[in-house]
Amino acid sequence: MTPSPSDSPDTSHPNTSHPSPAGTSSPSRASSRTFDDPWLREIVSRVPLIVLHLWLLGRVVREWLLTGRLTGFLLVANATIIIYLTLRRRQAYRVERNPLAWTAAIAGTLGPLALNPSGQGPIPDVYTAWLTLAGFGVSTAGLVALGRSFGIVAAHRGVVQHGIYRVIRHPAYAGYFLTHIGFVLAYPTTWNFAVWLMADSLQLVRIVFEERTLSQNEEYLAYMARVRWRMLPGIF
Repeated sequence: MTPSPSDSPDTSHPNTSHPSPAGTSSPSRASSRTFDDPWLREIVSRVPLIVLHLWLLGRVVREWLLTGRLTGFLLVANATIIIYLTLRRRQAYRVERNPLAWTAAIAGTLGPLALNPSGQGPIPDVYTAWLTLAGFGVSTAGLVALGRSFGIVAAHRGVVQHGIYRVIRHPAYAGYFLTHIGFVLAYPTTWNFAVWLMADSLQLVRIVFEERTLSQNEEYLAYMARVRWRMLPGIF
């Protein structure tokens, strides 16, 4: 077979580059191979989330040790579960590439980490703790059902239909809303209110993109027809 011009060796210009020593490769090639490794990319993408969650954990635990208030401590428990699932999540079959989806996912996830456990609200801690506990229970039920299908950016990691997902389609987000509201009521500063409003508004944007990505799957379309409500049965 006659080789095409692209296959033929180019003899018009002698190769003046110096070959790499045996057993070594150029830095650019080594770097390219490094960032082409999907497992390394997964690790790199998880590190910032884990570091920021640990930062929140340290702040809230310090406040809990000083005051004994449980509301912030329950937020830490939720963050710990997210760290665990982030470490164990499986690779996605399909990932949403829209820049707005990525912005909403990253800002919506990292935003609550900026909540500040300081200040004293008029509502006793026992009530805000119960509200936060309710949110923690709902989000934990959703996260446990998700298991390794958990992710940050809208992606298809399999269709989860068991557990609390038989009742609502986005239980983790519903739980986040309750937990965040309980936290803001316990620490009602202007900063916390602004962070909560921004972060949880972006969670609604995440839902839109997640359903757009997953609805490309016939199994998810059937699931949406069977489970009508996203977060609150009878309302939304």
